[in-house]
Amino acid sequence: MSAPIRVAIVEDDAILREELAWFLGQHGFETLVANSGRGIDDLLPGTPVDVVVLDLNLPGESGFEIAQRLKRHNPATGVVMLTARSALPDRVKGYESGADIYLAKPVPAEELKAAIMSLHRRLGGQHQAPTWLLDREQALIRPPAGHPDIALTSKELAFLLLFARAARDTLESTTVCELMEPADSAEPLSKRALENIVSRLRKKLQPHAVAPRALIRPVWGSGYQLCLVLKEARLGDPAIAPTLRSAPKTPG
Repeated sequence: MSAPIRVAIVEDDAILREELAWFLGQHGFETLVANSGRGIDDLLPGTPVDVVVLDLNLPGESGFEIAQRLKRHNPATGVVMLTARSALPDRVKGYESGADIYLAKPVPAEELKAAIMSLHRRLGGQHQAPTWLLDREQALIRPPAGHPDIALTSKELAFLLLFARAARDTLESTTVCELMEPADSAEPLSKRALENIVSRLRKKLQPHAVAPRALIRPVWGSGYQLCLVLKEARLGDPAIAPTLRSAPKTPG
């Protein structure tokens, strides 16, 4: 399963910034926001991004200057300039400063989404999120970065297995409830019970996240998105490097 495209939005208009973040978030992107060059500098060291959506008229450094710095230090990061400045000299300067795509406001949100996805494909999706290993037989999940294995209940394991084997990283709640329903159960798993399972699972996994981002996100009106790269593996396999001792198993 691939990691969601991580997008940083640098825009000093708070309403537009939040609208863009909300829209992209609803379409499976992971979004970070900043209102200036200093703000993006605070975000990037601990959280690498795939694409930066960059306004030009910002407090402090201009978008041109920020783009130059980004490309100098992070050449694999895509830059989409989104600005009201549509004159030819500005567009030329934008590309010379490092923009991969230059869009003049107003831009339909769907077009911006398509531009980001196209740019990400063009750059080869070079940001690779760390992989979490899921052992079905032992009911364990191994976080990245040397954290200890985490014991899972049977329902938590079933939830993660659905995502590990799905073609997409977003599943509808109804589908999850149906597939997690035990064969001998007289009643299907309720959405409320699923919410409780997901809540407990978040509490187990989130402290082991490499970056401060949600690992399981609700998708409004639909279901859940798994925002981590998950791979099935046998953790006792000698080909897999050992980590710290596993936590005690949780009954379930």
